[in-house]
Amino acid sequence: MAEGIQAYVHAVNISRERSSSKTPQDRVVLQAGLGLQGDAHAGPGPREVSILAWEKIEQTHAQGIHAGPGDFAENITTQGLDMSMVNVGTILRVGEALLEVSGTGKPEWKPGDYSFNGRALLAEEGLFARVIEGGLVKPGDIVIIEKEKG
Repeated sequence: MAEGIQAYVHAVNISRERSSSKTPQDRVVLQAGLGLQGDAHAGPGPREVSILAWEKIEQTHAQGIHAGPGDFAENITTQGLDMSMVNVGTILRVGEALLEVSGTGKPEWKPGDYSFNGRALLAEEGLFARVIEGGLVKPGDIVIIEKEKG
């Protein structure tokens, strides 16, 4: 990221069941190889953590969709992260945790999968990541691009 530009965690969100929005938390614990402790989607694989930019959620407000953090089922809502600098393979430091971006969007998404008021924003524009190093993550934590892909 360019000097002086800072990204941070806007919210951290979990749900106890699949196919639902997630509820903002004061803090979450990310576990290497599993994802967010206590989240219904926790488990090994390429989509251990889901990430969505708050700016993308705000854009839906102009379309009459009044969504908040977690409504699109993302685990981490970021603010100020330049998504054009994040690709598969990018390493992100998020609070105490270290994540490797493993995917963008959900290519296999289809109508009928989880959406909020008809929009599947996470499937359209979200990031998915593996947890390389676990740790505590909370709103206000800094998000740093440690290594860009390429």
